[in-house]
Amino acid sequence: MLLIKSNFSKTNFKPHIHDNFSIGIITEGKCPLHIKKEKRLIKKGEIRIINPLETHYVENNNTWSYVNLFLEKDYVYNIVSSITSLSSEVIFNNKIEDVKIKNLFKKIISINNLNHIESEEILIELIENLIKKHSVINVKEYKLDFNKKEILDYIYANYLEDIKLEDLEKISGVSKYHIIRTFKKYFFLTPYQFILKLRINHALDLIKKDYPLSLIAVECGFFDQSHFIKEFKKIYGLTPFNFIQNTNLSQNIEQTL
Repeated sequence: MLLIKSNFSKTNFKPHIHDNFSIGIITEGKCPLHIKKEKRLIKKGEIRIINPLETHYVENNNTWSYVNLFLEKDYVYNIVSSITSLSSEVIFNNKIEDVKIKNLFKKIISINNLNHIESEEILIELIENLIKKHSVINVKEYKLDFNKKEILDYIYANYLEDIKLEDLEKISGVSKYHIIRTFKKYFFLTPYQFILKLRINHALDLIKKDYPLSLIAVECGFFDQSHFIKEFKKIYGLTPFNFIQNTNLSQNIEQTL
């Protein structure tokens, strides 16, 4: 997975191909894109996809910018296999006008670490929606039952560590897609959201012990203090400080001083 942000002014690209999927969003201007023998004008805010081995080029006298995500084709094909139970390649529409796809793509861009479990969950959801709505594959999802306990045991033992979907896939032998799907079914949460809940609960225990927020953030696996405060507020609607002031935690802390 590779994310590139680029700006162009009166730039032409010669015909070329990629071995992997290229998914991009135009952030400024517009881009006349030639794919095979067809020309498509991609405007600001629109998603364009180049499938593996599709010859394409740009002839452009404008100024434009884009953010582009390169995905290995085997990664995408594995998700196809997880959804359909078939070993199948996929070809996406080249121009995507879909608000949900655009919002998911923007979420991926906003996350600093592409290897983070949250980023991959969003990416898998994006690919799932592309497969179901913007490809020619007839999706018939199949049921898959597996032992959730071993995944839960692993999460409870390691939730303060940098758990990845790949780790859960290895210990269970179940695809990332089905792990996410099962968590949503039983907990109404993704694996990352489940882990986040455990981290926030651990943070509350440390708050009761009057740990400084900067130390709590590091101890509980957040990027930094601002990330911790942001995620805490999403769950409780208050910052940690305001939460303390609005509960009896402040009394408990005062008694320990």
